[in-house]
Amino acid sequence: MGIGKRKKLYNTVLCQTFSSCGNFLFAGNNFGDVFIYSILDITETPSEEDVTKVAPSLEPIQVYNVTDVGHVQSMVFYKDFLIVGIPGEIRGYQWCEDSKKIKKKVWEIRIPNSYESIEAVDVNSLWLNEETDEVFLGCGDSRILGINLEGGQIMKTYAEHKDYIHCLSGLENRLYSASEDGSVKFWDLRQKKSIGSVEPYKNHELFRPQMGKWLGTVSCTENFFVCGGGPKASLWHTRTNECTTIYPFPGAVHVSGFNEDSVLLAGQNSNVIRYSLNGDISAEIPISSPATYSVIWQTAPTKIMSIAGAQNEIDICLNFNYKDILLKTYTNETPDV
Repeated sequence: MGIGKRKKLYNTVLCQTFSSCGNFLFAGNNFGDVFIYSILDITETPSEEDVTKVAPSLEPIQVYNVTDVGHVQSMVFYKDFLIVGIPGEIRGYQWCEDSKKIKKKVWEIRIPNSYESIEAVDVNSLWLNEETDEVFLGCGDSRILGINLEGGQIMKTYAEHKDYIHCLSGLENRLYSASEDGSVKFWDLRQKKSIGSVEPYKNHELFRPQMGKWLGTVSCTENFFVCGGGPKASLWHTRTNECTTIYPFPGAVHVSGFNEDSVLLAGQNSNVIRYSLNGDISAEIPISSPATYSVIWQTAPTKIMSIAGAQNEIDICLNFNYKDILLKTYTNETPDV
């Protein structure tokens, strides 16, 4: 079996981001590749009257190899740079909007190993604080690192989790971290220690013993945060740290977010589900993948949601209620390299 065919068969998209202008979609996978799509090309469907327009392009405009020795585990977009997290480092790649291509790697910041490990540190999650030009890394050695992007220095280190970190979510000077240790910790980025935590698995209504205590995702707003993983997905009030809603999402939870006055959940399930804050189902979106690991969306300049996971295609929703388009990642023309 050629490498290209093997990649098509075992492809898993782990992370996604939009460009700063909102016109391009980037997706990173377990083979170290980044797929780039033009959102305008995807969504510009020709009308029956206009025969001059071509059908929307469902293939990537570029496939860029970041690493041959690890996954693209996380990514964010900062100004005109695509920042990717791979084992042992984060890298910045220059994006050229005119040519619609990643040009080259411009910088890299290596992640020092903690005392307990000699292996390269996984960068499972990235959260960008654009107001302070900092990016925060949720790492596989249980640390959170804050890096100043102007100088490239590690400015902050938070090391209170007892196992690796799956997800970071932030708002201004607040940061939330979800970990394999079963806790969500809250951080005031102006302080050196956490300011609180919750452990959903200790709530008998949330704990699912067959799935474990780990937490795969957390997302926050000014008044609420939602988290889930092995325990059931749940909504918590930020000021009281009280659980206000338990969501009946049936599988393990890998993705959460606040979308159009609803809570979006995805993971080990054939649907991405949107719930009202009180737990009623707002929409069920059937998807192509048996497991979802990344869902991102924007409302401007083009309204679009991209859903990716354990398959060779990416589901696109244009109205946030059902799947409209299926994007290809590896194609028959992908070289065996």
